[in-house]
Amino acid sequence: MRLLTLVAFTAIAGISARIVNKGGVINARDGNEAVMTCQFADVNADDLFVIWKRSGEIIATNEDANSDAYSVELTDSASILRIHRVEPIFSGDYSCQLGDDEEAVITFTVNVEVKPVVLISPAYIDTQIGQKNLVVVCHVKEGNPKPSVTWTKEGASWPTDIKLENENQKIVFSEVTKEHAGKYRCKAENIVGTHSDDLEITVSTSSNQEEKPWVKMDEKIITVNKNQDIDISCKYDGTPVPSVEWLFNGWKIASHRKFKDIKETAQRFDGYSMSTLRISKINEDTFGDYSCRVSSKLGTAQAVVHVNGKPGPPELSFEVNELAWTVRSLDKVLEYEFCYRFSGTDSFLPENCPKNRVGKNDNNGQDDKWTHSIDLSSYLEFDAIYEIQARARNSLGWGSFSREPIRVQLAGSSKKAPVKSAHIASGFFMTVFTILTIICLF
Repeated sequence: MRLLTLVAFTAIAGISARIVNKGGVINARDGNEAVMTCQFADVNADDLFVIWKRSGEIIATNEDANSDAYSVELTDSASILRIHRVEPIFSGDYSCQLGDDEEAVITFTVNVEVKPVVLISPAYIDTQIGQKNLVVVCHVKEGNPKPSVTWTKEGASWPTDIKLENENQKIVFSEVTKEHAGKYRCKAENIVGTHSDDLEITVSTSSNQEEKPWVKMDEKIITVNKNQDIDISCKYDGTPVPSVEWLFNGWKIASHRKFKDIKETAQRFDGYSMSTLRISKINEDTFGDYSCRVSSKLGTAQAVVHVNGKPGPPELSFEVNELAWTVRSLDKVLEYEFCYRFSGTDSFLPENCPKNRVGKNDNNGQDDKWTHSIDLSSYLEFDAIYEIQARARNSLGWGSFSREPIRVQLAGSSKKAPVKSAHIASGFFMTVFTILTIICLF
């Protein structure tokens, strides 16, 4: 073989050849061609001898390759090595060397980019309610660069009680419920492509197995327009199947006169039931808290949603002396009010509840979402801790205050704060009274 013959004569006396380019990283997709070029100068064409190695092993010289996987092309100024169809096995270092000159060498690193391959085993699981620590693994068999892994559940949102571990390759069911039944998909993705595998879980109930009732709602607050028709739904289940009743502000809707025209429907899905209230032309009389309560011999569970045409309770945040809030209202918000008090005091004083006008960008076309912020340094002292609540008003009136006060303390140097506290006012009058008393004594 000519390759072996040439290797035997690698010594080239007096050669002054040099390589004029540098090696580097060659990123090649699985199944594509990878090309490496070694350029040289000051080479006598008659004495030219180029050696290509992979991980120290000779794979080609001049125009001969020792495998059909490679081909090499030689010109007066370059040697070109081609890997016709790269696979993960071809990853590694490739060097080009002129003769036996160990300084006339450059190295290429071939990085084979591979589409991910995943496998869930087993692909079908039949389990029972109450099983603890059920583990499912999505095995990433291939993939370069390292793929990201995501899970989804067909026709439903991802159950919040399922734990994701090992970079999402493993899911853990702490305790299996009926809601966990269904089809799941594990998908791996990188720059080359995606691959997925499916899992089906069935959850059976034995005749002597029981499950406490549970209930949940997808939202905690629903904003509406006056005279709007709305649906309010809750999901629930249990073994035995629990009974359902709806309450309005703590009163049973079934016996409430203002809800005589209300409609209630029920549907059964895979792993849960759904109860839906249809309320026609909701108004101020029917704004409030709607509770879905389910009961069986094993206990009672309840979920609540607040429905209102007035603004909902703001969500507050505080950062670098700036108080910000987000409030939901389908009707245009007209103004805001925030109230502050020293931490530990019992109530907010009217003079410590300034109003704020709505900014032109507070809604910005975001349906029912309104945002606003203020600089608290104009209202509060720098060396005190405060509690703050806020609310908003639309054409139907003032909405609820934020659920809980937020505690804040201004950052920065002390400034002269406005006299707005009832404590300061009472101290002033006590000082005046003391001075007058002393004058009278004399």
